[in-house]
Amino acid sequence: MQKKGFEIRYIGVNNEGLVNLNELNNLIDDNTILVSIQHVNQEIGTLQDIISIGEICKQKNCAYHCDATFSFPFFDIDLSKYNIDLLTIGSDTYYGPKGASALIAKNSIELEPLITGGYQEYNLRAGTQNIPAIVGMQKAIEIFDKKIYDYIKNLKDYFLEKINQIPHIRINSPKMSHPGIVNVTFLFIEGESLTLRLNLRGVSVITGSACFSKSLEASHVLLACGLTHELAHGSIRFSFGKFNILKEIDQTIEYLKEDVAFLRNLSPLYKED
Repeated sequence: MQKKGFEIRYIGVNNEGLVNLNELNNLIDDNTILVSIQHVNQEIGTLQDIISIGEICKQKNCAYHCDATFSFPFFDIDLSKYNIDLLTIGSDTYYGPKGASALIAKNSIELEPLITGGYQEYNLRAGTQNIPAIVGMQKAIEIFDKKIYDYIKNLKDYFLEKINQIPHIRINSPKMSHPGIVNVTFLFIEGESLTLRLNLRGVSVITGSACFSKSLEASHVLLACGLTHELAHGSIRFSFGKFNILKEIDQTIEYLKEDVAFLRNLSPLYKED
């Protein structure tokens, strides 16, 4: 949009990744046409107050796009009550097939075609539709069980209890966050090195988000939350799903104890307690 002449304004967040609502209110003026804020952040799991954000947008008479890729259907989103004009949802984040997503828009919103050349998707996106993925996405929504939330939340709470056995760590995920996401900083070591060691042991973790897993730059999310480059580089995201069990968490903690100790012994910044 910026290349087309639009002015893009960025809203600050606090140390938990929550949008500063006062700043949002002040940033919106008569020329503002769209506010786009995700519901849940994929790196630290922060859950935004989309009701308050929607109310501000309504008062300021501008459209609100909510990216619910990582929140739906774990969290209820009532479009009849919330002031959301555009809502994005994915598929693979709730065990549906990859390659399918949806944009839900109010009838009052006029959209330009994403890809021109055909009449598919109501003239909004030309090209052959991925029917198996679309049907699979719908089925994944139909069979999603809300009990999964509680199960994953219990796994997360168990992990948070056990991870405190390791000294010199920082939990970057706020208490009010996605049930399956925990971001942890391990002081005095590089997160990339720890990630590689864990991956070799069969534990899949990443530094930053999956979208930027091949980037060696510090997480812009953690930097925005006030972390230094050093702390951001020592951070890892752990995620939990319905197929995980407590035994896997116990094993991961044991691997972490060994690998963190090994890497800290190699670090010139670390002085053993």
